[in-house]
Amino acid sequence: MNKLEMIIPKENGKYTYIDDNTVIEKLDKIFIDKKYNKSCLKSAKNILKQYLRDTRVRDLIENNLPKFLKSTVENNEEALKILDDKISDEIQDEESLEVDLKKLLEI
Repeated sequence: MNKLEMIIPKENGKYTYIDDNTVIEKLDKIFIDKKYNKSCLKSAKNILKQYLRDTRVRDLIENNLPKFLKSTVENNEEALKILDDKISDEIQDEESLEVDLKKLLEI
């Protein structure tokens, strides 16, 4: 697989591989769609707010947010697990993002 090849999951659990030119075309569709990008930014904001409000994360920050953001968030398994959970929750809450993405990518 080269750098621009993209894998699209199908509902039956199998994956479809997309070639270079198609990847660029599909990415262009995503970046150009203003409504979809606003939804993505809103979801990212929600994830970040929920993550930083989590009491377990606040304990990990220990009054040193810059240190936490520079190293702890990348190297601490608990911090990564919490972030993964917050992302999963947001994805489940915002089914429209997945539907819109499938429409944009025509899958």
